[in-house]
Amino acid sequence: MLELTAAETAGTFVGAWGTAYTLARVIAVVASGGIFLDMGHSLLHVPVLAYGLVFGLQALGMVLAILFLGRVDVAKCRIQAQQAVASVLPD
Repeated sequence: MLELTAAETAGTFVGAWGTAYTLARVIAVVASGGIFLDMGHSLLHVPVLAYGLVFGLQALGMVLAILFLGRVDVAKCRIQAQQAVASVLPD
């Protein structure tokens, strides 16, 4: 995350990153530990398969995240962040 921003705004972005990470974890725990597991139990009637469904969905999400992150241009993000900060901060 720090590679995507200018040094002047690193603290703000670390705070935003922490907030986004926490919200993502809450959603993941509720969805995988609750909704998807309950769906797996009701559809498959076998606990091992229900947990396998949850694991498979999490693995699919990880693969999708890796594919999306591979498309991020770190150098371009850094330049855009520096330009945005430079346009706001006084000389």
